[in-house]
Amino acid sequence: MSDSRFVITRPHPSSGLGSNLLSLVGALYLAERTGRRLIVDWTGIESLRDRSVNYFVAFFEPIRTWHDVDVVYVNDDDPRRTMRYAADDVFRLTSDHMAEALDGKLDHPYLYLDDFHYFKVFRACVRSTPLERFRYTKEFYQALTPRPALRARLDAARATFAGDVVVALNVRMGNAHPTWRKGGHYANHVRQDVFERADFLARAYRACVDCVARLPREAWGPPRVLIVTDGAAMQRRLLTIPGAFAVRKRFPPSGMSLNFADFDPAEYGEYSDVESVNETIVDMFLMADCAGLVCNYTQYNYYAQYVTTFFNGNLRHFEHYFENPVRSVARRVLHWTQRRGLARSMAMKP
Repeated sequence: MSDSRFVITRPHPSSGLGSNLLSLVGALYLAERTGRRLIVDWTGIESLRDRSVNYFVAFFEPIRTWHDVDVVYVNDDDPRRTMRYAADDVFRLTSDHMAEALDGKLDHPYLYLDDFHYFKVFRACVRSTPLERFRYTKEFYQALTPRPALRARLDAARATFAGDVVVALNVRMGNAHPTWRKGGHYANHVRQDVFERADFLARAYRACVDCVARLPREAWGPPRVLIVTDGAAMQRRLLTIPGAFAVRKRFPPSGMSLNFADFDPAEYGEYSDVESVNETIVDMFLMADCAGLVCNYTQYNYYAQYVTTFFNGNLRHFEHYFENPVRSVARRVLHWTQRRGLARSMAMKP
């Protein structure tokens, strides 16, 4: 491991927790493959007012060593370990450079990753299989540990539903920000139209009940439903579902999207950015304690999906419950064909 060559991972300031964690996985893999140290620079994240705070070490126990990779942090809570670098001295990695970097053909001392780079790294590595990527990502999530104060809050929250059959319902909707609506930058990330349907709550609850149907017979019955969402108005709607409950109490003002630290308190009222991050992380870990997950697309719930091995198949995307019947049948046939092909290939192995 070289002491003078580094990979730097610095998330885009407006990106969310789920994508930032995945980017860190890709950066760790790149650092390991190239024999470099890793600098984790999670400063400047827009969800925190104090831009000097390193988001990762503020809320998670620092990962000091990963396999053979020495991991260091900008603005570490341990001043003896703090790492600095000059922005002008870095080589910004793009998809065009990724294969060269993985093969060790780039000699620049600082390889800089500053956008979402999980898939860029793994897709550029031709020797990386989907199974290897899954195992690598799961191992990272299993090593992810909140700070002691957050662990205590997690334990207290878990005690409120210990012994119950709980299904997590994670609805990402962009907190009513215009960029998530039709014509906006994130318009295709989630189906906003389903939120306006009269049967939205009924179909979302049906997906939760379907999760319970996959469990052993003795667990059958109306589930408790853990509501995890990114807006106060959506949480109020979802809490009308039978058996629904929520842990999170604080949300950014409607229309502020995911990044809520820089609004005018005189207009929106006082708000604790740190406390909101605390609640976001607690929800992320609580989902993994549930018997099933109902969600739309978001990398935020990847932690729960990976540590549970996708809930052993007990995972539902509620947007599928609004599909055209023909498309729904086609999707199921495709999945059945893929599973059958996988089973055949495994049976052929010696």
